[in-house]
Amino acid sequence: MPSAASHADAIVETALRLPFQFDPARLEDDLARINTSDWQAHFNNSIYQGDWSGVALRAAPGGHMALYSDPTADTWADTALLEQCPAFKEVMESFACPLLSVRLLRLGPGAIIEAHRDPMLGLDYGEVRIHVVIATNPNVECRLQGRPYHWDAGECWYADFSCTHSFANRGDTERVHMVLDCKVNDWLRALLTQLGEASLPRMPSNRPPPLAIPKQIKTLDDWMMLKERVVLMRAEKCCLAHERVKLENGVPVRGTGTEANFRRIGFCGREIRDQQLGCAHTMVRYQLRDIIRALDNSGMMTAEDSKRLAQLLDSAGNEIQFMDHRKGTAEKHYAILRGQLNSPGTQPSEAALLAASEQIAAMEIRHEGYVKQIGSIRDRVLAYLEAGIARESAF
Repeated sequence: MPSAASHADAIVETALRLPFQFDPARLEDDLARINTSDWQAHFNNSIYQGDWSGVALRAAPGGHMALYSDPTADTWADTALLEQCPAFKEVMESFACPLLSVRLLRLGPGAIIEAHRDPMLGLDYGEVRIHVVIATNPNVECRLQGRPYHWDAGECWYADFSCTHSFANRGDTERVHMVLDCKVNDWLRALLTQLGEASLPRMPSNRPPPLAIPKQIKTLDDWMMLKERVVLMRAEKCCLAHERVKLENGVPVRGTGTEANFRRIGFCGREIRDQQLGCAHTMVRYQLRDIIRALDNSGMMTAEDSKRLAQLLDSAGNEIQFMDHRKGTAEKHYAILRGQLNSPGTQPSEAALLAASEQIAAMEIRHEGYVKQIGSIRDRVLAYLEAGIARESAF
């Protein structure tokens, strides 16, 4: 699974498969009990195309929008539809934590849910969203922070939906998930923490120290050494996660100094910065730049190509550094709004919270684009090194 920043306070994984496996046939039997007239179009019609509809299995009593997971609701109750669905009830009973909203969400053939974030939803916010897959097909895809996932029928997944995510059903059959909004308690926190720790990336025990890149590549050993280093370079983004404000019980933690000062998660770990080209504070991009220069000096790469790749690399790296500061400002603004939620006189509007969240999401999408650009440069450099090895081996 893809990893996030290796830091004690960082989100370990964007998505985790939970240790539950439900019988797809029984889930399909319950799904067949839902009448066509029971499905409601999803209320957030600005972010999807095609059929995105749902059925409430647990909702706020008396709510005028049963599909809406109202964050202000104090009580939740099972709906009448749940009584005719024994397999769905067993799924819900598998979770030893308070259940808030529980819905079936259907994505029809060809439908897509565009990239967005769900504010205040994630382990560090005290409320998480879990998906149980009831019906799917091989052409259904979920993207979290730009990374693709496919979840099979009967599987159960946690995801940090406060991060940028999207869904697409490019198949010919419907995709239906049971979506459970769960209040975090000791049981759920222990489960997710244990799974997250088990999924931490295991860095190679022989991780090479920072290299002194030769100005000119002269021997086969030099070519091989540089290729091994570039192979370890990962064009993956850290999501600028270190700029996120720390939370305690869902409340932003203030630091010392001014009122707008908050404690941050902190930099990515050394292992990440030594390998991850998309990390804002990485040093490995400088090694990639020096290798490009060495390829030019060795006659393997033309001066024109060397200059162009170096400029593209520096440009993308500078944009990531600049975006790092902008994201810090945006995260601080979002934290101020969150802090005002507990002050009746200054409570921000839902539109203000959504706009602040979308601003952060837009930066993460731009960051992904720059990281892809750096990844293509890394692949070009690797191809040049392989050509150099083939040339040296021929002599």
